Amino acid sequence: MNREHLIAAGVDYDEGLHRFMGKTEKYEKYLRMIFQESSMDDLLRFLQEKNYSEAFRAAHTLKGNSGNLSMNRFYHTINPLVETLRGSDGPNAPVSSEDPMPLYEKVKEAYEQARRAVEE
Repeated sequence: MNREHLIAAGVDYDEGLHRFMGKTEKYEKYLRMIFQESSMDDLLRFLQEKNYSEAFRAAHTLKGNSGNLSMNRFYHTINPLVETLRGSDGPNAPVSSEDPMPLYEKVKEAYEQARRAVEE
């Protein structure tokens, strides 16, 4: 992985590596894994289905994983979406008055930036 590309994509490589006690291979392994799980696909599907409680779970998982990996730009981008979806009781419960899809588009962009940097 190219450290400079990761930093440019909003990943605090040094902080993440510190969280993994300096174990570069392990940290980079987990950085790759976040892009192999289905949470982003699940998030989009649940948003399209207006299943906001499940969308919240997927977004919250991504937020936690990205925070643990020091994917700071992505973390700070997904947080408003998590808060918009927080408290959705039931599959079609109304979320806040804010439409979650524009927030999702920002999340997707930050996710793709980080993904491209990890793959380089």
